[in-house]
Amino acid sequence: MAFLNDRRVIDEFLGGLVDPGVRAAAVERTLRVGAQAPDPREVGIRLLLLDPAIAGRYGRLDMAFQVALEEKRYVKDEAPSGGTEALVKGKVLVENVALTIRRGDEVLFKKAYRGRKARKAEAFNPEAPEQGGYLMKVHPAELDYVEIAQALLAHQAQNNLKVALGSKSKYIHAAAAALSDSWRGGGAPKIASEHDEASDDD
Repeated sequence: MAFLNDRRVIDEFLGGLVDPGVRAAAVERTLRVGAQAPDPREVGIRLLLLDPAIAGRYGRLDMAFQVALEEKRYVKDEAPSGGTEALVKGKVLVENVALTIRRGDEVLFKKAYRGRKARKAEAFNPEAPEQGGYLMKVHPAELDYVEIAQALLAHQAQNNLKVALGSKSKYIHAAAAALSDSWRGGGAPKIASEHDEASDDD
């Protein structure tokens, strides 16, 4: 896969792949060619979009995946052991991931995922990575892959859900199962809309 350097060629190659392992390698190569360090979460979503249950319904989808960091700094009131050593300083980085999935101009899914809010008193491991004299800690944003799959499968006919139920992706399978159960029970699942955002407010 490393010999592929043209983004357009890789995209065309991806469309014909069946083997999940080869598909994953191709997605990672696509991101590297785009001068990005592959984020495992972005790779995971791109693999969802290439699954036959999704690609067979929508064709090629475009995805925007952006990570922003919110920083909070801490300085301990006293030097360690009350001596004259340097003050203990820490820095928490809270991830904010903005995800948008489109088909042309149509937005199919849009949501922001946020890492755990920084607390007033964070504990820092003395062995943690250090940057600029600060001990570092990252609160990563966790994406809900089943929620994303549900949003993309929600408007498919029940017979198309049979394809999704047979997917090798555990997330697509779980989403299809939830949708099937909901329809059998006469209800409709709540799907994330373009205006939904992660609820991690104060």
